[in-house]
Amino acid sequence: MKKRHKVSLIPGDGIGPEITEATIRVLEATGVQIDYELCLTGAAAEERFGSPLPEETLASLQKSGLGLKGPLIVKPGSPPVVMGQPARTYGSPNAALRGECGIFANVRLARRFIGIPCRFSDLPIDLVIVREVSEGIYVGGERKFGPDRAEAVVVATRDAAKRIAHFGFKLARKERRRKVTLVHKANVLPYTDGLYLKTFLEVAREYPEFTAEDRMIDAGAAQMVLNPAAYDVVIAPNQYGDILSDLAAALIGGLGLGPGGNYGEKIVFFEACHGAAPDIAGRNIANPIGLILSAAMMLDYCGEQESAARVRRAVEEFLKQGKELTPDLGGAGTTSGAAEAIVRLIKSASSCYNEYH
Repeated sequence: MKKRHKVSLIPGDGIGPEITEATIRVLEATGVQIDYELCLTGAAAEERFGSPLPEETLASLQKSGLGLKGPLIVKPGSPPVVMGQPARTYGSPNAALRGECGIFANVRLARRFIGIPCRFSDLPIDLVIVREVSEGIYVGGERKFGPDRAEAVVVATRDAAKRIAHFGFKLARKERRRKVTLVHKANVLPYTDGLYLKTFLEVAREYPEFTAEDRMIDAGAAQMVLNPAAYDVVIAPNQYGDILSDLAAALIGGLGLGPGGNYGEKIVFFEACHGAAPDIAGRNIANPIGLILSAAMMLDYCGEQESAARVRRAVEEFLKQGKELTPDLGGAGTTSGAAEAIVRLIKSASSCYNEYH
């Protein structure tokens, strides 16, 4: 009997419901048995529950331990999200969800696809960015001193630096990669980034099969643009990882192609790397590839590696054929059309496999 997986489903805001529906159709085509529990987060949750992150959503994730999430709208100037007792404050619903779920690692994949124009159409691009998200400047808090001065606090701990370093090396080992790079700015931030650098080098000695290196974040970003093939697995403190993730997605053809996963000790959820794009919501032209590939990451995590590989092969063939591409990829296709094309490719491959065997 096939195993059934329980997934907390968070459609999100803007284009989220559309790309989530498309992704579910693709997952159904694999034959993997998934039971979804619908959860609201973001603007839709605030409208219904008065909070962008209701307790019902957290309870679902705590029970299932696994989630698939669409993007959330973060309005400029919105008040911070306050959770828990004593009150904990987060700058956005995304940060609140990660914080309340105990997420410490955000993983983004960037891989070049044949058929999609990009800066390096003649070079292989296949890198992983492992971003530490439990601390750093995003969670340290800001203080305002009158109208003309403000300060932000950077939080860095040895425990978090050690945990993300081990996570990055173990991921590299699992995916049979060769090199792990830490980006930092320890020359001007010797206490915070310096702690990450020192800890990374200590942890690296436990993984002698890998080439371990470190790069200054500014030089590292330049190198990623000039020669992305120089990277394999990149470990980054929170803010640096946020920036490099979008940079890497831009190198392969756009944010619409970028999948991601969020990993905690007890809860893991997967989401595309792009935003909610409310300006095109409801028009059936959003690119679902990022979330579909995030769902493939989820299948891998669930032990459904064969089905995950089928999804990735179908996406690769869809992009290679160049039909039904959405406007962000230069086509005139639709969200639903892209999903159906990928579903057909999955079913066609399954049919050929069954006939052969």
